[in-house]
Amino acid sequence: MAPGESNLDTALRVIESAQLTPTEHLLLKEFVTEAVDPDSAARYVLQRVHSYYNSPRHVLEVHGDTGLTGFVYTGQNSPVSKPRASNFTPYRFANTVGGPMIDHRLPDGQCGPFNQESDFNNHLVHKYVGSTTREEIAPVHSRQHQSFFTHADFHPSNILIDRGRLSGIIDWECAGYFPAYWEFTKAIYGVENNEPMEKMMRAAFRGEDFEDELKAEKLLWRETPLGL
Repeated sequence: MAPGESNLDTALRVIESAQLTPTEHLLLKEFVTEAVDPDSAARYVLQRVHSYYNSPRHVLEVHGDTGLTGFVYTGQNSPVSKPRASNFTPYRFANTVGGPMIDHRLPDGQCGPFNQESDFNNHLVHKYVGSTTREEIAPVHSRQHQSFFTHADFHPSNILIDRGRLSGIIDWECAGYFPAYWEFTKAIYGVENNEPMEKMMRAAFRGEDFEDELKAEKLLWRETPLGL
């Protein structure tokens, strides 16, 4: 931001310089200038534009797969290797302060906290899940998984890339302690039907073997519309 420049001025300047269509330029400018609180609208635009132009989606569009080699492999560790964060809550599955887990993938958008994975699974299998799906996922849901600290929203818009390398992860509102497979399956949930992005996510999670869990999740996704 230049000296004396307001958030509104900066947002308009960024919008003007962004590679957008004339219609997108006009809509974003109108959104900011006509907002009840222009400063808040400006901050929102600045955050989203910055997130997009430093996101895996934009890097793929501009540079292809080669632009993301630093994201899918950095040094000796996968960037999504499970952090050994201590769980100081009284529950195995909860948010970071021991409350309900928040995730738009979940029926009702939240559940828990729980000490048993079976209780978590019971919430996933809501009353609208058909009998065939229940039978197919039962063997997977009978497995026990460790509880791990999980970001739970590795959507491309939440992953920042700088010159092809992972530079940051934002939007931690869904973070908590989930079953070990959740980070992987939720990442695929966010890029389903986008082959290049799914390829990138799978590369980032190499070494993980949660294909059975992913198959079970995909069956549940089909029967769990948003807003349920």
